[in-house]
Amino acid sequence: MPPSLANMSHDELRRRLTITQLTPLIQKTMIRELGDLPYPVEFRNSAALEGWQRILNSNESGKALLQRWSKPEFTCEAGMLAVENFLFSLISLDRSGDAERWRSIVNGIAIHISSNLLYARRQGTLIETTAALETLLTHADVDQAFPMGMLALPFAAQYLRFGDQAAHSLPCFFEDAEAVADGVFCFVSNTQESLDTQISAKQLQLIFVIKRHNRHHGFLRLEHPIESPQMLLSDWVRQLADKEKSIKIVDQKQITDLVNYVAKVFLYLGLKEARHIQINDYSDAQQRMQGIGPKKQAKLGRKITSLYDRIMVGPQGLIATHQYDVSGHAVAPHWRRGHFRMQTHGVGSKERKLIFVAPVLVRADRLKDEQPSPKAYRAGQQTIKNLPGTPL
Repeated sequence: MPPSLANMSHDELRRRLTITQLTPLIQKTMIRELGDLPYPVEFRNSAALEGWQRILNSNESGKALLQRWSKPEFTCEAGMLAVENFLFSLISLDRSGDAERWRSIVNGIAIHISSNLLYARRQGTLIETTAALETLLTHADVDQAFPMGMLALPFAAQYLRFGDQAAHSLPCFFEDAEAVADGVFCFVSNTQESLDTQISAKQLQLIFVIKRHNRHHGFLRLEHPIESPQMLLSDWVRQLADKEKSIKIVDQKQITDLVNYVAKVFLYLGLKEARHIQINDYSDAQQRMQGIGPKKQAKLGRKITSLYDRIMVGPQGLIATHQYDVSGHAVAPHWRRGHFRMQTHGVGSKERKLIFVAPVLVRADRLKDEQPSPKAYRAGQQTIKNLPGTPL
């Protein structure tokens, strides 16, 4: 944006800035190719995030709007509405004859911008799971009487990226068997339920990023309040499904499967025995850039776009425990499902705690391939001992 626009009022900015001038930035925003990188990393590499922040920072009104994305009560939906209002105001002034075409894509642009701004402004963390953990979690269930208050997101903003096993085990989207989830943005916002009562509520927001053949294919946005910490996970899903009945692409079972898998990852992270390691490839490369010459900087600069920081969660391998069928009948090898459940304990069994009963591979001896052998997991000095949980 030209420096001459920097001190203009919001109304004057709208008069001078046209939707046509924003076309190059909008093209970057409507990201297509994901390749092998997580969606937020590709969005970072597109420079779209930097461009929108520069535009919003160009005047006082825009700065105030940008600051709202950092506030704990701001939601992705509120951000989408703010972006839509801004773009529609530009479209209304457009004299190129393309207003209708622009209106048809505003919603898609808005969710790209809002979700990535919310992630960036809250210093989002990318989380990936090991193949071993995905095996355990896809063969485990969640107690449907599980209270939402026991579920804690470790950060103010996170993007949970799915590996191949998780992505293909989750429900298909858009009635397209080749469409899978790349990952999901996970946010919790503190919303004020009533100005009179001053009662605060939580808003859980899950924005699934869908891809097809490594090309961005769309979003599935699930947002719904959590009435209280005692609210059951099953009730939250049911209320959300009832609210979203107009969405034809998913039903209550699909929503349940999606939310349950996300919950299982964060429930695992809350366990004392959870394993996780911080990997800072991108930050380390940025630091190295400062102490090397121009030629090496150029070489590292070409490589840095493929790097990103992340937390890797889960064991590196599965422990080769298995059970035999005690009935005496020949049975095919199969997984006996594990589960997260609330177990009573303490004096008079009045307290409850979360436990994870791991899945068990029955008749593993009948498998042709060897069982994965137990591997010691040593995260070294980068192990995260205590993640800052955001309780729901």
